[in-house]
Amino acid sequence: MALKKRDVFFGKDTTLELLNSGKSVDKILIMRGKHGGEYSEIRELCAQKKIPINIVPKEKINYLLNPLIPGGYIDHQGVMGIFSPIEYANIDDILHSVIYKGKDVNLVLLDNITDVRNVGAIARSALAFGADALVVPIKGSAQINHESIKASAGTLTDIPICREHDLKSTIEYLKLNGIAIIGTSLKGKVSIQDINFRKPMALVLGSEGEGMSPEIEALCDEIFVIPMTGKVDSLNVSVSSGVCMYEIFNQRNETF
Repeated sequence: MALKKRDVFFGKDTTLELLNSGKSVDKILIMRGKHGGEYSEIRELCAQKKIPINIVPKEKINYLLNPLIPGGYIDHQGVMGIFSPIEYANIDDILHSVIYKGKDVNLVLLDNITDVRNVGAIARSALAFGADALVVPIKGSAQINHESIKASAGTLTDIPICREHDLKSTIEYLKLNGIAIIGTSLKGKVSIQDINFRKPMALVLGSEGEGMSPEIEALCDEIFVIPMTGKVDSLNVSVSSGVCMYEIFNQRNETF
């Protein structure tokens, strides 16, 4: 999707000002070879705020910025950023809020799902069936941008999204907080109907082509499979996510 002038900012001082202001930033691009001083400060702030950094050649920044600014050449000082169309949530705030309401945590973790349309469709199911939040890693996941928001019919702005450094450490943190990690895989030996979802839990969804990554699958407390007739050997991840989230919703609302 083409960037618009309102989507971007550039320059060292502007970038530092926006990072310190708490504005929601999708990612920062820094020109290759830029180190020290303000560039180090930008890197440190991005690490603290879980904002991805891309190291790129100068030509990349010129290519993105020059068409947006009348007059052509821009003194971007080797740094530019792209605003995020959503405000990311803090995972601790989500956990505290759900526990305060006396509910069992119900998270959805996305592992290597890179298609924005799948992310959008998953968000719609998550909102429809009462998930508390989506959790996405900084790297290895589709961007939450205008295209994925459109694919979600706007629901990506209605459900909390937590952006974390990596799923492995996030899962380990959730497990320490008593949250069961439950994954879906074609290799699962247990049917979805035989899993107890009436407890604090996080559902892990892997990419359609590869499924869950091995290191994430190894961290799961339970793994299940969605039974099928055999004429179809797999479902699109957005379709399987809807099946999974409906089963979770159904178990938790049996009197519905």
